[in-house]
Amino acid sequence: MTKINVVKKRASNSTTTLIGLMFIVLMIIVLGQNQFFFNSRPHDSFITSSPHAINHQNNNGVEKSRSIINCNRSHHFYDICSINGPTIFDPIESTFYTTNNETNIIVEKIKPYPRKWENFTMGHIREFTLTTSPIGPPCLIHHEAQALVFSLGGYTGNFFHDINDGFIPLFITVNSLFPNQDFILVISKLEDWWVHKYKDLLQSFSKYPIIDIDKEINVTHCFPRATLGLMSHGFMTIDPKLTPSSKTLISFHHFLATIYGTGQYQPQFQSQHDQSQLQSQHGQFQPQHDQSQLQSQHDQFQHQVQPQSQHDQLQSQSQLHPQSQPLFEHQPQLRPRLILTSRHDSIGRLILNQDEVRSVAEQIGFEVILFKLRKNTSLHESFGLIHSSHAMIGVHGAALTHALFLRPNSIFIQIIPIGAEGVSDLCFGKLARGMNLVYEEYKIGVEESSLMEKFGKENNLVLKNPKALQGKVWSQEIMDIYLREQNINLNLNRFRIYLEKAYQKAKMFMAING
Repeated sequence: MTKINVVKKRASNSTTTLIGLMFIVLMIIVLGQNQFFFNSRPHDSFITSSPHAINHQNNNGVEKSRSIINCNRSHHFYDICSINGPTIFDPIESTFYTTNNETNIIVEKIKPYPRKWENFTMGHIREFTLTTSPIGPPCLIHHEAQALVFSLGGYTGNFFHDINDGFIPLFITVNSLFPNQDFILVISKLEDWWVHKYKDLLQSFSKYPIIDIDKEINVTHCFPRATLGLMSHGFMTIDPKLTPSSKTLISFHHFLATIYGTGQYQPQFQSQHDQSQLQSQHGQFQPQHDQSQLQSQHDQFQHQVQPQSQHDQLQSQSQLHPQSQPLFEHQPQLRPRLILTSRHDSIGRLILNQDEVRSVAEQIGFEVILFKLRKNTSLHESFGLIHSSHAMIGVHGAALTHALFLRPNSIFIQIIPIGAEGVSDLCFGKLARGMNLVYEEYKIGVEESSLMEKFGKENNLVLKNPKALQGKVWSQEIMDIYLREQNINLNLNRFRIYLEKAYQKAKMFMAING
C-alpha cells in the first residue's frame, strides 16, 4: 500500500514538472512573437508631428500641403519660400496665410534678404511666417498679380550693396521665376529716397505700385501667389548655368543700358566754368541735385512707383534730361577718357596725392574726369558719362560698382589697399571678369600706406602679414584698421607704368568702339 502511494506521488510530481516546462516554453514563444512584432514596426510610426507639420490623418495630407508652401534653404547666400496658391497677408502677425480644409498645419519662417550667413545683418531683417490654416483673416485689398516679397534692411544706402544685395538678386529672381514679370514688389524697410533714386529701374521690373509692407499696419492684402526672398549667386556674380535663360553680368549691364541709355544723357554741370572743366585738366563730374530738390521731387512721387505708358515715360525722361538745349555740344573725343573715382567725403582709403595722379594721367594722354559719388548722384548722368568712357581707376570702395556701366573690354584698374586683397577680388575682381573688362590690380606697397606711420614699417602683422591678423573672420576693429584708418599715397613712378599700359589699351578700345 505504501509502495502504491509512493508511485502515485511520483507520477503527480512528474505531471506538475511537465506542465511547468510546457508553460515556460509557451511564454518563450509568446515573448518571441511580441518582440518580433515591435521590431518589425517602422520607427517613425510613433511620430505624430514635426517642427513644420502636424498631421492627424495620413501622409497624403502632408505631401499635398507641402506643395502649397515650399521653402528652399539649401543655398549659402539666401533662402526662398513660396505659397503656390491664394494667400492673405496679415501685417500685425507678419504672416501669409493660405487656407485649406485639411487637418495638418504647415509653418515656415523666412527673413527675405540674400545675406543669410551674416548673423548680425540678418538680425535687422523682418521675419515673415507662411502657414496653412482652415480659416484666414478677412481680406481688405485684392490683387490680381502675385507678390514678390523682400527686405532692404541690410546695407541700403551703400551703392555697392544696393546693387549686390538688391538689384542683381532681383534681376536673377525675376529671370528665373517670373518670365512674364507679372508681379508686385512688396518691400520691407523701404526708404523714400531709395524709391526715388531707383524709380526707373524699379519700373522696369514691375508695372505695379510698390507696397511698403511695413506701413500696411491695419490692412490685409490678398495675392494669388507669393514668393518671399531673392536669389543670389554670390558677390557681383550672375551664373548663366543657374538661370533658365543663361543670363550673365553682361546681361545685367545691357538691362541697365535699356533704362539709362547708351550715352544719350550728357553730364549736367552747374556753370560755363564747369563745362570748360570737362575738357581741361581739372575736369570733375558732380550731380546738380541737392537734398531739398530730391525731397521736393519725392513728395510728388509719393513713394509708390506708378505705372507709366510709353508716352509718359518718354515725356518724363525728356523733362528730367532735356536734350533740346544741352549744356554743351558733344564733340568727337580725341583722347581716351579716364574716370578717376574719388572718395572725397569718405573715411579712409583716400588717394592723398590725387591731383598729382590726375596730372600724370593727363600727361600720358588721357582726358581725366574726377568722379565724386554722392548719395543723390543721378544714375542717368553717371551711366551716360561712364558708358562713353574708356577706362576707370579707383581705390577699392562702393564707387567702383559703377564699373558695371563700362562697356565690355573697357579698361579697369582697382587700387588695392594693404589688407584688402581678398575682399577687393571678391567684390570687384569678380565684377571685372563677369563684365569682360581688361582688368588690372594695383596692390600698394607698405611705403604707399598711411598705416606705416602709425604702426611702423617693421610691424609684421599689420603691414607684412594682414591675413594672420585678420584670421578667418574680420572683426570690426581689424576692418577699421584696413578700410577706415588707411589712406594711400601712390608711388607715381610705379603707378605711371600702369597708366601707360592702360592708355595704350584704351586707345585700341577707342579705335574699335569709339
